Amino acid sequence: MISYRTFRNGDPPGLARVWNCQPPVQQRLTSMTSLLIDEHVLSKSYFDRAGLIVAVEASRMVGFAHAGFGPTTDGRDLDVSTGGTLVLMVEPRPEASAIATELLAHSESYLRGRGVESFFGGMPCRLAPFYWGLTGGCGARGVLGADEEFSRALASAGYVESARHVIYRRTLPGFRAACDRAQMQWRRATMAMLAVDHEFSNWWEASTLASTECWRADLKLQSLAPRVRLRFWDLRPLTDSWGERGHGLLEFSCDDEAWRDGLAQFVWSESLTQMQQRGVTCAEASVDSQDQQLAALLKTLGFQQTSQSVVWEKPVSR
Repeated sequence: MISYRTFRNGDPPGLARVWNCQPPVQQRLTSMTSLLIDEHVLSKSYFDRAGLIVAVEASRMVGFAHAGFGPTTDGRDLDVSTGGTLVLMVEPRPEASAIATELLAHSESYLRGRGVESFFGGMPCRLAPFYWGLTGGCGARGVLGADEEFSRALASAGYVESARHVIYRRTLPGFRAACDRAQMQWRRATMAMLAVDHEFSNWWEASTLASTECWRADLKLQSLAPRVRLRFWDLRPLTDSWGERGHGLLEFSCDDEAWRDGLAQFVWSESLTQMQQRGVTCAEASVDSQDQQLAALLKTLGFQQTSQSVVWEKPVSR
């Protein structure tokens, strides 16, 4: 008989075992450990054991679901009106779908008790509260499209797709920056340096990214130029499991002029070149499926689509 309860201190080995018996999915770590769970999940100041629900059969863990919340607009606190089920995993067995359905229902009950206004499958915000570097690739938003069990449980429970993100990847050995006129002009007028980013813009960034290393592209201009903001983060431990060293897109913004005169492409190209020189072997970017402009730029730079993630949403029934 399957029973359901909240997290206990002795659960990490069981969580890791259930995680590791999942079918292989790109952008999800395949070799989970108790230590990684402690570092990336349990150590967060806002971790709530009531939001991590486990399914148990005769003292053996057979599945779990983890619910959490996004940040307030200013990034200074949790926003308990925006909550979602971040991870849902069940060990392969005939009744796995039924267990997944029950775990999702328990997760929703927890979120409803905290006052959420809509249930999400995966988080819609840029920074999910847990599992950075463990699943989701560089974006950590939504549910990976290849995670069929989780997606099936959400669809059966009445969730619908609210957003889709495309994950692009580029291997860096052999990368060469473009040498057209616009790029050469920027190279003469501007120096782009990839520097370690020691500053977090708010409490939420510090909480979610404290265990990883972040980088930003700094522009040293000899003339006035449009503003470009480009930041990356180290994709460990996920890329370690691939036998690679990878950086993922954390933030990118620029104005219309930077698009028109090639500065956006220049900053990206210089950043990738410097990653390559530092021994980084791959770069990844998660792009909103509606952002055709950024997608086109990435394809110009040799990025290829590898997978997708979907944010699911379901209104709360009162």
